[in-house]
Amino acid sequence: MPKKLTAVKKRKSVVKKAVKKTVAKKKVVKKKGVAKPKKQKKVVMHANDVHEPLPAIPHVCRGCHALPAGSVELVSLLLVLVFALSAVLITSVYALNQQGAQMDNLETQIAHVQVKT
Repeated sequence: MPKKLTAVKKRKSVVKKAVKKTVAKKKVVKKKGVAKPKKQKKVVMHANDVHEPLPAIPHVCRGCHALPAGSVELVSLLLVLVFALSAVLITSVYALNQQGAQMDNLETQIAHVQVKT
């Protein structure tokens, strides 16, 4: 006995939709050359760089504590300056005395020649 088809499959109508083609634009990336690593600044620590709070000393400003040289360096620098200036002073006084002596000698010679004539 032949089989009857009870259900007939209907074909679905295929409606083609208009497909809009969109062209994807690539982003233009500007090349900046080779990226150089940034140089870090060197931090030089001084002998007086203490991160403790400074004591409150009357009649002394806080800026004086922030000097780049310590007290030993300042005293040695002042000693060198005192000795250098004293050497200049002594030599200038010695030169003035020598010139004064020469002037006295010349004046006596002139006076002696004037007496004879």
